[in-house]
Amino acid sequence: EHQRTLLLLIFSTFMGAGLSIISTFLFVFLRNELDAPQLLLGLTITGMVIVEIPIFKYSEWLHKTFTDRQLLIISLASWSVRVVGYSYIGNPWLVLIFEPLHGMTFGCSWLAAVHALTAAFPEELTSSAFGLLYATVNGIGTITGTSLGGLGYGALGPRLFFRVAAVVMAVLALLYYLIDVRLEKSAMFERVPTTEGAAGQADDSDTDKPQVPSVAPSVTRVGIDDVDWEANNQSVVEMEASEPVANVRGLRSKRD
Repeated sequence: EHQRTLLLLIFSTFMGAGLSIISTFLFVFLRNELDAPQLLLGLTITGMVIVEIPIFKYSEWLHKTFTDRQLLIISLASWSVRVVGYSYIGNPWLVLIFEPLHGMTFGCSWLAAVHALTAAFPEELTSSAFGLLYATVNGIGTITGTSLGGLGYGALGPRLFFRVAAVVMAVLALLYYLIDVRLEKSAMFERVPTTEGAAGQADDSDTDKPQVPSVAPSVTRVGIDDVDWEANNQSVVEMEASEPVANVRGLRSKRD
């Protein structure tokens, strides 16, 4: 389970890199390539966050309906669709069609990560767990996204860069799914008790009780002790039996 939590944290960091790419280069693309007005730039922010509200409000229902793995995959896939859409628009106002997907990319990824870390860490370390999450997603992820994104944006151009980034994120989503499923099956296999283990659990219901050592050495030692005890008893009997004889011999010697 800890391996799966670490895996989710790593791919959440990739999601953080993707979010930093959008927040850094989307406005550059809209202004420089599509000559978008200032009003549109403000409306894109509104479109980004408006879907986050219902997602976080109904987070409990989402956790009951989807697993953490499914939520993160939805986030990665939504990011790919969103960025591909950017690369094909000619009218800057069409960006508003794709901005509601930010609620799914951002909201679902954080719901999955927060839920997984809450389950993995004890209650007294919850704040430290969230600090670790923020440092990886918004720290390592942001540095990676802005650095590699700047190189890709300058080398490929905005449209091709967005398409390549979308393919990379889709491949990461598939890779995360395959690895997590494999780890889940491995964990389930390790939890399946063997025949001897099941028999041991039937004999001793307290699994926390320390294992009782084998009694064979004790039996062997007891046997040796018994032999020694019997030898000592025989020696004592012979000594007691020999005492009258010694007394009689002593009396004879005195008479003589």
